Amino acid sequence: MKTILKTGGTVVCLTALLLMMHSCGKSGGAVGDISSNGTGTNNNGALAPAPTAVKMKADFTTFGVPGLSRAAHAAKLTSCPSTTTAMDGPGFASGLDCDGDGGITAFITPQSFKVALKRLSFVRDNGDRVDFVPDQGTLEHSLVYDLSSEVTISQMAISAGTYASVQAEIYYYEIRMPINSGPTVTQSIRVYLSDDDFPGEGGLGHHQGDITFIDADGNEMGWAGVGTPWTVNALQTDKALISRPGGTDSETGHQRGLFGNAGLWDQAAFMQGGGRDMFLITAPLGLTVSADLTQTVTFIFNVKDSWFYEDFDGNGRFNPCENGANDACAQNAEWAPIFNLPALSIQ
Repeated sequence: MKTILKTGGTVVCLTALLLMMHSCGKSGGAVGDISSNGTGTNNNGALAPAPTAVKMKADFTTFGVPGLSRAAHAAKLTSCPSTTTAMDGPGFASGLDCDGDGGITAFITPQSFKVALKRLSFVRDNGDRVDFVPDQGTLEHSLVYDLSSEVTISQMAISAGTYASVQAEIYYYEIRMPINSGPTVTQSIRVYLSDDDFPGEGGLGHHQGDITFIDADGNEMGWAGVGTPWTVNALQTDKALISRPGGTDSETGHQRGLFGNAGLWDQAAFMQGGGRDMFLITAPLGLTVSADLTQTVTFIFNVKDSWFYEDFDGNGRFNPCENGANDACAQNAEWAPIFNLPALSIQ
């Protein structure tokens, strides 16, 4: 029976993921024509809002920030505490075994990173909303951004004023990383943050915390199972028969997947009634936009070492239950995807 570890970084990102965001853009009313020098005028000659460009990218060389901090990266403990810990975790540096179970702390940096956004909005202090990613209606139609290189989400002129908060709805994120050892393969893995198994979402069968494999063409191959190897032949493909160890949602009655537990999913932000379970974030923003200032806002997902596991066989590979291997399969074998909050750059 494996223990699925819930990282501090993951939990904090739910309550504070966007606190470090300070500006961005996609639909919402631009005023007047935008000239090449970054300013414009409306029809009566008044100065129009300057354009705001919103960009996103993944940084594969920097650790994510697991808390309310503007530090460039999170510090890890490089030695074990004086007493044996109950569990190892992503707060420990590689190569440690502080819980004494024979599994050495290890990390994987993904080769790619994607995020699916259903909506991304700024809300002004007067209640007006500006959608940088307009509401896509259902989770299935979320916009998927490959952040392996920098992408422009939107460039638009927004009204001057103070934007008090930011709101986001995230469907899933997806990474590509090496797994297994006989042979080692590079696999795209999707982690679902929202539940699409409701009539209004089309009953697609994905619950919070589900982890699935994605093929080279972007098609979903099946669900990673409990206590089984992470190989194509061992995937679960019948959505009605998925084995989920993450407990039951008290509002919806849906079982939760491999990623997450009650401490993660039972936060107030996810108490949304019996008909939806959206990964919804609302956070203070405090952004003041002035008509004479052109800004580029970049959200940076720091994804170095964003997959944690205990390496029991010492082969440097995450190989769940492979040929009897203990990784992610032995009693108390900790592992976790880590979804950190993004850092922010404004220029």
